[in-house]
Amino acid sequence: MKYFCAVCFSVVLLTNACEKKENPSHNNQPVFQETNVPLDTLGEWVKIVMNKRKEGVLRGFDFGMPLDSIKAKEKAKILEDNPSQKYITYTFDVDEDMVDVTYRYDENQKIKAFEVLAIVNGVESFIQDFATYYNLRYGNAKQTNDTMQVWQSQKGYKVKLIKSNKASQARIVIE
Repeated sequence: MKYFCAVCFSVVLLTNACEKKENPSHNNQPVFQETNVPLDTLGEWVKIVMNKRKEGVLRGFDFGMPLDSIKAKEKAKILEDNPSQKYITYTFDVDEDMVDVTYRYDENQKIKAFEVLAIVNGVESFIQDFATYYNLRYGNAKQTNDTMQVWQSQKGYKVKLIKSNKASQARIVIE
């Protein structure tokens, strides 16, 4: 009987421990709700790169979308279409600045990652615009240092904003 009670007590403790881990509000920590941020309230670089679309992960597109729908809707010009490496890159110019957007896809031609390469004068402005946008959308960055900030989406993907060692370059990687 003592053995049976000890086992029951252990099961109750284990169940309670698991429940506490699964419910973050138990720790009195607020749970951040990922939101679509109105782009008209943000910096110019966010408006330009996001193509004035607040839906989706990037430029109105989402993970799992068919590559054909990207090709049909993306308005920038194709810089490189590489089926063997499974990516397509679009490019657009903004005055003397340049932005490349790469969509990586899987063997079923479904989008699995996004990348943005910006070569811009005043790269700090680009980085600040996107840091503000991602902080509003995903909550404060989970990791921050001099060259990279990382956000974690509730849907499981990560957003990395990376300042290049080249003076006028920054990257955004979403995977």
